[in-house]
Amino acid sequence: MQRFSVRGKCIVTPADSPETLHLAGAPTHYLQSSRVSNTGLKLHYFRRTWRLPSPRTVRYIDIRRPSPQLFLAKSTSLPRHLTPTHDVFTILEGKLLSLEECAKPSSLYDTDYPTWQRLHSALFHVIRGTGDADKQKDILLKLVGNAGPGGDDVVALQNLAALYEETGEHDQAERLAKETLPLLQEHRALGLDSPQSLGSLRVLIKALWKQGKVEEAKQVIQEACGSVDRLAEGQFSDFQQEEREALETVVADLKK
Repeated sequence: MQRFSVRGKCIVTPADSPETLHLAGAPTHYLQSSRVSNTGLKLHYFRRTWRLPSPRTVRYIDIRRPSPQLFLAKSTSLPRHLTPTHDVFTILEGKLLSLEECAKPSSLYDTDYPTWQRLHSALFHVIRGTGDADKQKDILLKLVGNAGPGGDDVVALQNLAALYEETGEHDQAERLAKETLPLLQEHRALGLDSPQSLGSLRVLIKALWKQGKVEEAKQVIQEACGSVDRLAEGQFSDFQQEEREALETVVADLKK
């Protein structure tokens, strides 16, 4: 496979932040937060860089987020002046099409799933920055519908659940949040109580409440409150206050 390198430094903008420029060759399976980052790009489910050890065998959740330089050094030769979303999307799409052509008569999905997955994830984050919900959904459905050797793409499942909630498809958001939650709670690198699981619980709370399932939503709120309390006892104790505030914000907004 052809190797790519980058010269010069990475310019991080809402369009080409680390979450956006996660291309082939760098770890991809981080979870994101529903808050707005300091770059202005609204993300899903994974708010920060986790500086915790994670098993090298973990396939679908990498709890470390590499630096922008690592993203690019292991991915593609992006021009150092590149910042517009359109330019980033064009380069990513071109790389994907080129690799698909090289994989014929098979497909990139069949010959190199990790690269296929990473490029589609990167395309999603670029489109995320434009606010085009339909294109976001198309990419996420492709990722969710084409699981890899390691199983379901949990990041894509979470992002799709959140996207459904944002676009008012609350029944679909509920279904996917309930599907994703046990995958996170049973993951050995995360455990029952983690910010990632709490992110799914917040999506579920909003989806239930907005369907009029207020009592069920209140039960999930209690579950989330208990999980936040237990964060103090585990590896994510440093983030307990942030998670508490995130949950309180969601509940307060729903009660307005």
